Amino acid sequence: KSGFKWESTEPPRNTKTRKHNIIRGLPGLTRVSRNLGNKPTKSDIWNSLIDDEMLNEIVLRTNYKIFSMREKLSESTNASNYRSTDIVELKALIGLFMLSSIIKSSHEDMLSLFSKDTLGRPIFRMTMSSKRFEILLSCLRFDNHLDREERKKSDKTAAISAIFNKFVSNSQKLFTLGDCVTVDEMLLPFRGHCGFR
Repeated sequence: KSGFKWESTEPPRNTKTRKHNIIRGLPGLTRVSRNLGNKPTKSDIWNSLIDDEMLNEIVLRTNYKIFSMREKLSESTNASNYRSTDIVELKALIGLFMLSSIIKSSHEDMLSLFSKDTLGRPIFRMTMSSKRFEILLSCLRFDNHLDREERKKSDKTAAISAIFNKFVSNSQKLFTLGDCVTVDEMLLPFRGHCGFR
């Protein structure tokens, strides 16, 4: 259907290799990742993939959203839960996200994670309150919302693309792909409309 034709003969070798088929550099770990040493810590690997520049951007955009929500609060609402966040609290929030995926609680009610009965997880309560977790979850932002609509015209994933592209760039700095790469994927039936499918 796509027009691709299989050939039983080997392609000619006297032609120039196409640019997209040329592999530059040796595959495997790059110099940046080898500089981490033979036994890098989990923190070293994390900081190589998710650097402080990315976290500062998320904190800035999240704080802007928290500030806008704090302005809309009524006098009776407790404004202490709407305080600005920082990198330490953002890392704690991401840690709770990762922990909830490890314990496979994706369909579990958020309040049950913070409950004090036997179903609750003490580490969630010790990290932050359920109200603060809920506020951070609702205010978490990755881009400047003021020019998002303009960027959406050319980029459907404008809300996360800057952080995602930085993550991809950091990943490419740590590892160079070879000519044999396996992509693990799962195909799902989909009949809807999706601009970036």
